[in-house]
Amino acid sequence: MERPRTDVFFRGAGWTQFDTAGRMVVPTNFRKRLLEHYGTQVFVTQSFLLEFPHIVIYPLPVWETIEAEIRLQTDIDPQQKMALMHRLNTKGVETELDDKGRILIPSELRDYARLSSRVVLVGYFNTIQVWNPDLLEAFQAQVPWTPELVRQIQKISV
Repeated sequence: MERPRTDVFFRGAGWTQFDTAGRMVVPTNFRKRLLEHYGTQVFVTQSFLLEFPHIVIYPLPVWETIEAEIRLQTDIDPQQKMALMHRLNTKGVETELDDKGRILIPSELRDYARLSSRVVLVGYFNTIQVWNPDLLEAFQAQVPWTPELVRQIQKISV
């Protein structure tokens, strides 16, 4: 069986809002790449940044690769590994884009990420992050552009 691609990245950002049922329309720039390269199925869960909570949308092939890699890790304490997967899976949900390009985000995840009606989606490599705009701004302010960061980025620029 051929391993699915997990190296197609999402770029840019887009604004959207939740409807009364807790669904959000995925902006066109993300929706097109998702459908073209990964399909409609996704895994939606909480982020690892507990100080700046947000939601991460993983295309299902990407999530399945992460699960497999975590399972194979021998340098992670088995209880810690279990705790990690329990946290991600009890907070997460496997879902899919509907025919209108919407994803249902459970209220528990929306509450965790402090999301109200209007949210910003940000491409982050092969995932899409869903942020409360105020928390995203606070996160970006806490991690400022430094001269060292600029030098590192200039080293990889073509």
